[in-house]
Amino acid sequence: MLTRRQRGLAAAVLTLAGTCASAAPAAHAEGDVSCVGVDALTNNCSAGTVVVTVTVGGQAVTTELSNVVGSTPVCRAAGVDGRLEEIPCTTDAGWWSSSRGCYVRSSDPQPPLSDPVWQGHTDGAIYLCSVNPAGAPTTFWSADPPDGAPSVTQLAAQIVESLDLKAVGVGMAPTPTSVDPSSIGIVGFPNWLWVKTPSATTWGPATGSRSSGAVTVDVTAKVQKVTWTMGDGSAPIVCTSPGTPYDASYGRVSSPTCGYAGYQKQGNYTVSAVSHWVIGYTSNVGVSGTMTMDLTASAAVTIGELQTTVN
Repeated sequence: MLTRRQRGLAAAVLTLAGTCASAAPAAHAEGDVSCVGVDALTNNCSAGTVVVTVTVGGQAVTTELSNVVGSTPVCRAAGVDGRLEEIPCTTDAGWWSSSRGCYVRSSDPQPPLSDPVWQGHTDGAIYLCSVNPAGAPTTFWSADPPDGAPSVTQLAAQIVESLDLKAVGVGMAPTPTSVDPSSIGIVGFPNWLWVKTPSATTWGPATGSRSSGAVTVDVTAKVQKVTWTMGDGSAPIVCTSPGTPYDASYGRVSSPTCGYAGYQKQGNYTVSAVSHWVIGYTSNVGVSGTMTMDLTASAAVTIGELQTTVN
């Protein structure tokens, strides 16, 4: 059962990080680690996600921010030879605190206020500090949760929200009907695909930094690729560059960077462009990691048959 202090921390996480999705603990005993909101990203919880608000086509929508498959935050500590070695960011003993050099978790239950470990304080909480899993942990008082993976990912999520990342603007030849209602593409003609006016918020890199107490986190976000779906059942087209804008002077040629061979039937089609963001974060407390976010934009096109008149 979560203590009153832990419930307060969980509420604070939700307030700080925006709209967050809760997740249930996976392999940890209840109360050992937090599996609420952003903390779920680093504490081996099931279905840990962060929901952030982004803008698509001028409309505010929500999208889930989740860990890259096979990628988890990385923590480092000095080994016996003094060199930094990678260690788990979380264990049954809690989360790694670089400043204290041990795994930390809130004491459950909390000792009575008469216990000397409180040092006369009535706020904050008592934490356990475990260096050796086989040894007994030490206890200490702290007004705020010690630094570690949870606080780093909380700050990373806040930075991502502040970056105002957006879906790409769909650039396409033939021109989408939302831009020119009279536009009609031709069956069999090559289609050009590109990101309209790529910027830091639609293509990257977008960077941000934020500090809380002794913890500072830096974030860099950029689009790794765009997956284009043409709406006719053909295979998706994956482009790792913003593409090349089309000009009428080019004539009937294929795009040199990102394009589609052409529609085979006339009709109305919805084209979608999914931009795959890769978001890396680092900190001054030895915790780093990578997250991803997908944003989708769409546009409608009309395709017609080229009619030839013979006199």
